[in-house]
Amino acid sequence: MRAYDYYALDSYRAPFVTVGQPPPVVRWPRVADGRNGPARRGVSGHGAAPGHASGPVRILRSPSGLQPGEVLVARSAGPGWLPLLTAASAAVIDDGAPLSEIAVACRDLGIPCVVACVDASSRLVAGQEVVVDGSAGTVRPESTVDPLPGRMLASEISEANTA
Repeated sequence: MRAYDYYALDSYRAPFVTVGQPPPVVRWPRVADGRNGPARRGVSGHGAAPGHASGPVRILRSPSGLQPGEVLVARSAGPGWLPLLTAASAAVIDDGAPLSEIAVACRDLGIPCVVACVDASSRLVAGQEVVVDGSAGTVRPESTVDPLPGRMLASEISEANTA
């Protein structure tokens, strides 16, 4: 039921400020985009190994089959997953802690790692290009990342040209 409530509430926009008793959730405005998609906004957790890396998401249920440069996304990872880290550009783990085996191995190898994301393996889409920030503990879709602060993204430039 908690997972259902979590995703159901994700389709509403919470009021910024309320005075007195807040209105019931069903009176909150709905998010305009039909696919409000957490995969579009990204996920967050605890930064376990500093650094930035990008690549396509590869969601694995067992320790096998990771291609070089892919971002490893898993529900949990123990010592059996350590050989995969040499091919991964970053690691995103639903469970875990900053002192888990996978986090320590990522720090030793210099690979960005985000742990305790809770539901990254179900929110991210396989093959989606993401940027992992191991220092801040965030995983964002590559299309929402501004490579140079103060500069316009390509989508914003095309919108500005058509207006």
